[in-house]
Amino acid sequence: MDRRRVAFHEAGHLVMAFLLQMEVLSCDLGRREDTPDELGRCVVVTPDPVGIRRFLLSMGGVMAEDRFFKDEQGGLKDRRDAVEALENYLAHYRRRDRDDAESVLHLASELFHSPASLRVIRRGAALLARSRSLDGPQIHLLRQELLSEIDPTPLTAAVDDLAEPQKPLGLRGMAIEAFHLLRRLILSLRKPF
Repeated sequence: MDRRRVAFHEAGHLVMAFLLQMEVLSCDLGRREDTPDELGRCVVVTPDPVGIRRFLLSMGGVMAEDRFFKDEQGGLKDRRDAVEALENYLAHYRRRDRDDAESVLHLASELFHSPASLRVIRRGAALLARSRSLDGPQIHLLRQELLSEIDPTPLTAAVDDLAEPQKPLGLRGMAIEAFHLLRRLILSLRKPF
């Protein structure tokens, strides 16, 4: 996969982290000895390891590739992470109404595909492609650029509302819920509404 595509993929994770008001520690391209199959990495502090935040963050790179290249090539690990996040979410939380989750995804997709977000993805990808990594000040400037035009508070409030613990589903119920919800979520995230 070419450096430019990987840069857009990682910039997608970066912007999704900003929209979810998560702290980004680093973002870079290149292989590491401990993870030779990774072409890039965006390290984010995840306050919600079993929830929808992790799902959305995992899908940010896939969404960026789909938007800018009309397909996704680098999202296999991200898709696995997204499925795992969704399975963990369903094991810990059960929503009475799927419309709540869909409205969160609709809002996340709308914000992600906004002109401000797409501009920051392009800028972040250009910086990554040129220098192979973003340092703290660059990440901070990109965050400020995005947040000067977008207020992500409604999204984070809606995501927080989904984290309402309930009695866990059984294994069969969880598998059925996961299948249906994953299918709907991925379809919701592929295109702007």
